[in-house]
Amino acid sequence: MNKDIKIFVILVVFLFLLSILGTYEATKVIIKPASDFNPPYAKVTNAWVENGKIIVQIQIIKNGYNISLTGGYVEIQNTGQKENITSHYTASVFNVSFPLLYNITTSQLSVEGLLEGKLASNPIYITFSGIVSVSIINEIELLNFTYQNNVLHLYIKVFSPLNMTLRYIEDLSIVNYNLSRFVATTSFIPLNISLSPGIHFLNLSFNLTNFHSNIYYSSFQKYTYYVKAYVGTTIYYNVPQNDTFEIYCMKSFG
Repeated sequence: MNKDIKIFVILVVFLFLLSILGTYEATKVIIKPASDFNPPYAKVTNAWVENGKIIVQIQIIKNGYNISLTGGYVEIQNTGQKENITSHYTASVFNVSFPLLYNITTSQLSVEGLLEGKLASNPIYITFSGIVSVSIINEIELLNFTYQNNVLHLYIKVFSPLNMTLRYIEDLSIVNYNLSRFVATTSFIPLNISLSPGIHFLNLSFNLTNFHSNIYYSSFQKYTYYVKAYVGTTIYYNVPQNDTFEIYCMKSFG
């Protein structure tokens, strides 16, 4: 083997050994990410109606980090409702309230938002989105009734999570159970009863001779009777909405 070939072989071997050494040293300074790293995040956990507002509950999963909120926003999609977060929160759960609009009668709300805060004096931003169920139920139920000497007594249950006004009763009819004989009918009875959110039980009495009525019998006999009517209301969403409820009840007397 001549001198030039020997030099070439030596250089190749030297470079090969040098590359192995460099690779070994490089592995000593590579920082591998921790496999159990869990960044903080947020999620929508609940929603309900209270005092004419929708309350959306947000939970921050801190995963051991000391985070304090300084701002951000929460938004209900497809309603145009967006509330800024102005208070400083250190708790992991907080609530954001929205005005209750009439078009929010769906069983599900799509919520998204952005949270701004501090993590070890450094700014942090957390985005989140989620779908949460909420029920908005308004209910009027006729529980009982009596009729004697042209006076009709109605016992009514009203439930709403909002302020409500009972405006009138219309198309009221009292008939026997098989609808073959009318006792009395009344076209319109004004009410104007304002109710706060919650459950209310009302005893209402009306002398049907004081209204535009067709009276065939002044009192019940021993029989089964049926009362049916419609109650007109105003429900105070963020924009008040008029609505009508059908009420009915059957009862035996004897």
